[in-house]
Amino acid sequence: MGGRTRALITDCARMPGCRAGETFSLCLLRQRFIGNEMSASTCASVWEKYPGLVWSNRQADDTVRIRAALLKPSFPMLLDIALAFGPERLAFEWTVLRNDLYTDTRRAAPTVERILRNIRRGYEQARS
Repeated sequence: MGGRTRALITDCARMPGCRAGETFSLCLLRQRFIGNEMSASTCASVWEKYPGLVWSNRQADDTVRIRAALLKPSFPMLLDIALAFGPERLAFEWTVLRNDLYTDTRRAAPTVERILRNIRRGYEQARS
């Protein structure tokens, strides 16, 4: 890792809300989109519809559940998540998964990208 990159990661770790080892841009994106969540009851009702996502950990947080849904994509499930958390949050979590060296997203990628594109188009049409 280069000196400049190491400095950015170190500086980011000192920023409030950033995680150790996280790049500055990823930290800013996470803070922007994760802070944009709906009420707890709205989120809970989404997870009640899909209890099998993280069946081994009923206490899993929203990030874990969203990422699990992205790795087992279906349009209705991802649309419900986009309605509860916003399409930006869904796209952000997909970006994180795609950039994670330890997560294999090759199988899910074509389906997820098509679904995200269709959700974005739907949101754009609804705005106009």
